[in-house]
Amino acid sequence: MENERDVGGIQMSVSASKGGGNFNFPKLDEDLVYAAVLVKVVEDSFTYQGELKETYKWYFELTEEEHEYEAELEDNTTEVRRRRVTGSTSRIFSKKSKMYNWFSKISGETPEDGAKLGDLYDIPCNLIIKNRDGKTKKDKDDKEYTPVYANVDRIMTVKGAKKVEKKEESKKEVKKEEKTKAKKVEKKKEEKPKKKAEKIEEKSDDGEAFSDIF
Repeated sequence: MENERDVGGIQMSVSASKGGGNFNFPKLDEDLVYAAVLVKVVEDSFTYQGELKETYKWYFELTEEEHEYEAELEDNTTEVRRRRVTGSTSRIFSKKSKMYNWFSKISGETPEDGAKLGDLYDIPCNLIIKNRDGKTKKDKDDKEYTPVYANVDRIMTVKGAKKVEKKEESKKEVKKEEKTKAKKVEKKKEEKPKKKAEKIEEKSDDGEAFSDIF
């Protein structure tokens, strides 16, 4: 949006804590960790119960090759871009605030007075995503579709990301074992009717008196 103001250069002051693109992207897996970089933070706002809430909107780009796509430009040329995901925080920069937490996770340091959001730009980080369906729209061919918005749910440290990845690998191993067991059970079930069929055939050939022998 033209009116968005990048706030990367604004110096942050730690306050006292208070109590208490038009692309139909597929949904991202909410159980996976995504490598990303923060590319900008802009001022944003919304109205809640008649009250204006001022926020910051964080834009991240997913850095793995599978999230690259070709975007058509106004001059009919194309440009390779990376899929973006967004997240929002309040403008409160206290030790209990979401913005303070995100700053800490990306920088790997304890934020101090004078910290700038722009210092976080292009630093690799790890994200967990929460998908949200938007309002139904129409594409250039006048076909309706429901856009999926990938929102940042959590920002993780590298250590935390490795734990999740290890857990996912463990899940995959369990599923693999379950499939192997299921195949063995199916194979046994298939073999049993076969033996039964052979027995019937032998009984038919040799007469009823031999049915108990086979």
